[in-house]
Amino acid sequence: MDRLTFKKWFEHYKPDEETTTICVDGYVQIVETQESNYGDLIAKHQKQHHYLVGDAIDRLAEYENAEEQGLLWKLPCKVGDYVYQINRINGKITTHKVAKIVLDIMGGKDFAMQIFFETAGFCFSSHFGKIIFLDKIDAIKALEEYSSRKSK
Repeated sequence: MDRLTFKKWFEHYKPDEETTTICVDGYVQIVETQESNYGDLIAKHQKQHHYLVGDAIDRLAEYENAEEQGLLWKLPCKVGDYVYQINRINGKITTHKVAKIVLDIMGGKDFAMQIFFETAGFCFSSHFGKIIFLDKIDAIKALEEYSSRKSK
């Protein structure tokens, strides 16, 4: 994934003459400077806006750095979510509630993310989008596609 943060761009960012961005009460707004009386407001809040955007860029850069170093893991779901498992043998869809998520380090950089269900059973994160789905409609579509390929 390409980085989105480039601090050099932000340091040289200047609003154009016709519009500018201000921060009022925590909300970023774009205003027409020629058609409004926001001149004093813009001057007052321009510095606050730059801090707000700068903090957001810093935080995004931290996440990108962690991802590049292999320290950031994207979970396929969260505890308490319902997932839908397709059974290609009997053509049924089973609903499971996620009880816990375990990350097992297999040695070196290899890992296995296991998702355990409240009912018996578990799956691996690699099963998402194949036999495990977050949306029942997606599970139904996948089962129908598998059935149509199998019947051909």
